[in-house]
Amino acid sequence: MKTIIFLFVTIVFVSYDSINEEAIKVCQKTKDATVYNIFVVEYGQTGIAANATWLDFANLVANKNSDKKYEWKAKNTDEIGILLVSFTDEKGQGYFWEVNPVQQIVKYINNNDFLLKKYSKYCKKD
Repeated sequence: MKTIIFLFVTIVFVSYDSINEEAIKVCQKTKDATVYNIFVVEYGQTGIAANATWLDFANLVANKNSDKKYEWKAKNTDEIGILLVSFTDEKGQGYFWEVNPVQQIVKYINNNDFLLKKYSKYCKKD
């Protein structure tokens, strides 16, 4: 009986880690016009490819703020199949996305009033 419980708990943890990692990967590789706009407007970067990814953006943020340590995280939300992915500093401030890893849908939260309100308890914008 203990073996069965141990196996079940192990499978649950592995599945949980896998879905979180998948949500982060889906977010990082997503190409979105918002990425380009943030590069140009917020960071004054020119010469950025219109097909930049959120990972490209995160690398820029980390390089511009080398005094801070950033980390990618994912956590479940109240909605089944929807995860909150974040790229934040030690204070929990940073950038947030709503991610459906199965359908590969990524929504940037920081500039979306509806999503900011929906996830306000989790998100501290930079």
